Amino acid sequence: MNVTSQLSLLRQGRRSKLAANPFPKHEISLLDVLIFVSTASHVALRAIRIAILSRRRELIYTVTLKNGHREIWAVDSPDQMIDILIHERRKIIHVTKGKEAIV
Repeated sequence: MNVTSQLSLLRQGRRSKLAANPFPKHEISLLDVLIFVSTASHVALRAIRIAILSRRRELIYTVTLKNGHREIWAVDSPDQMIDILIHERRKIIHVTKGKEAIV
């Protein structure tokens, strides 16, 4: 396979990826987003939520433990923090994210 045919395949792949995006960056409006959300299925909305959460590198929480120590936890997703809270509930007194108290 020569370089020209490889470039052609690469361009075709890029075009197909662009076609899969219903909202090109330059054409997104709030109305388009609201229409999409109102007509999207539960599965599509869950997939969007996962995609948005995966864009964040980490979430920072300040945790106060029963022994008085204050720790800063960095987690990958809110679901991971919920899992930690369920399993470590007896040791945690207070959790905050920024100025918002969670527990």
